[in-house]
Amino acid sequence: MSDKLPVATPAAPASGASPRRRQLLAGAAGLALTLRAQAASTAAPGNAPVSSATSAATADATPAGIAAGRPRLLLLGVYHFANPGRDVAKQADDDILAPERQRSLEQIAEAVARFAPTMITVEQDAAKDEAADQRYADWLAGKATLGRSEIEQLGFRLRRRLGLGPLRGINWGGQPPGGDFRPYDYPAWTEDQATRGNPAPREALRGQRQTLQAWASEVDRAVRAGGPAAALRLLNSPARLAESHRRYFDYLRFGDADWAAGANYLGNWMTRNLRMFENLRQASAGQPRVLLIVGAGHVPLLQRYAADSQSFELASALDFLP
Repeated sequence: MSDKLPVATPAAPASGASPRRRQLLAGAAGLALTLRAQAASTAAPGNAPVSSATSAATADATPAGIAAGRPRLLLLGVYHFANPGRDVAKQADDDILAPERQRSLEQIAEAVARFAPTMITVEQDAAKDEAADQRYADWLAGKATLGRSEIEQLGFRLRRRLGLGPLRGINWGGQPPGGDFRPYDYPAWTEDQATRGNPAPREALRGQRQTLQAWASEVDRAVRAGGPAAALRLLNSPARLAESHRRYFDYLRFGDADWAAGANYLGNWMTRNLRMFENLRQASAGQPRVLLIVGAGHVPLLQRYAADSQSFELASALDFLP
């Protein structure tokens, strides 16, 4: 989560299922994915790069179908530079195009380039890759300036610096059939409880959002004090990532046996990250070193999936930040 909440893009339930069955299916999926994520605790992903001794031991235990020479993966967790404002916890406005911010971004790009990725992937729908590639060509030709997003401010800079091919989008944001969000709508559940004479969940949600906003404001303070580099160091610190992941489990309390909205919401968040992870695996097949520039809230789950699947060896973002 970092300072972010996911956009409500629930995983698609079976199209012919009843609302009650869709809720049960989503809740079961969330529980299964939670147990799977917790099972990776011994892998300690996202800290120091894997040692040669550890790599050798892991290679001996590699299951059939997983290549022994796994690619290295650098997950660079970011705040969204363009500040679209779609999340519950709001960022303060900061002009990423200001000269001092542009200097900081050049320093970040120089440091991340030391990882020497052979492919750059980004939190963008693959359907937008062609348009992004044209934007990049226009920028190189002097026909356009960089936009505010981290995809352009960091992705384009790194692509030019390293002479790489097109950025690849790995995002997934599917919608349920008919756009039925009710099974996942935990705020609506709290309102429903209030109409039944139980206002406590609604007050708990308000308090949770206030706490989350205060926690998110730490990123704003880091930006003001030390620019984007300071904010990225904060967002990619092990303590921040662990707390970001933990906070999602607070949503489990918003629901009951008949309307498990919080559990469905959390299950959908995990499903979204699994879909993103599989998109990443497919996009980066055959690449020795892969960089993913992604909202920091996704990093804890992607770390766990990378370790659990034995698909990648993880590098630490803190080793490649100024």
